[in-house]
Amino acid sequence: MVKTNARWAGYLFIALGLINWRYQDSNPNAMTNSFILIAGGVVTLILAFTKTGLAWLETKAGTRIGLVAGAALIIFSYIN
Repeated sequence: MVKTNARWAGYLFIALGLINWRYQDSNPNAMTNSFILIAGGVVTLILAFTKTGLAWLETKAGTRIGLVAGAALIIFSYIN
């Protein structure tokens, strides 16, 4: 279950970053803000597709850090 949720979250962050980049093309910081979201998605996908990353995500600490980081990225996508 963790593997599927992590992959969905990774794809979500990449999509949020690309949408953010498209709709804020007049903002001079749009590329930086979008890159933060896309990088978070890439890191999440790398963790979800590697054996050691997935094992870390299944620990309590990994789950909590993942949830906090994911919530922070979603909040960041809305406030910028």
